[in-house]
Amino acid sequence: DFKPASIDTSCEGDLQVGKGDDVTITLPHIPGSTPPMTVFKGNKRPYQKDCVLIINHDTGEYVLEKLSSSIQVKKTRAEGSSKIQARIEQQSARASQPPSQFRAPTKPAAGPKTSPLKDNPSPEPQLDDIKR
Repeated sequence: DFKPASIDTSCEGDLQVGKGDDVTITLPHIPGSTPPMTVFKGNKRPYQKDCVLIINHDTGEYVLEKLSSSIQVKKTRAEGSSKIQARIEQQSARASQPPSQFRAPTKPAAGPKTSPLKDNPSPEPQLDDIKR
């Protein structure tokens, strides 16, 4: 899933497993960032047959470990932080205001149309000046 660049990778995060296998992961941001942390929420599911092979290249040791569960999380948004929420609030504010009076734009009256070339023709270029 999405991981913001503002997460401070030098700090420890917090992992909480609640009732019903609900999982919350809180990761701090770089100092001065807004918001100050990112929260991921999801759940823990049991694994039946899955394993992971761990290889230590320095010692040449191999370890096969059975996985008991997986945790799947998604980044959460702070309440009211989405653009959609802001639009809904704007629309509800407009709906509570009395309707304003609108007037359709008027077009200027159409008069006789003339070409600028017919009324003010440009002078012919002087070829004598070009030949010099």
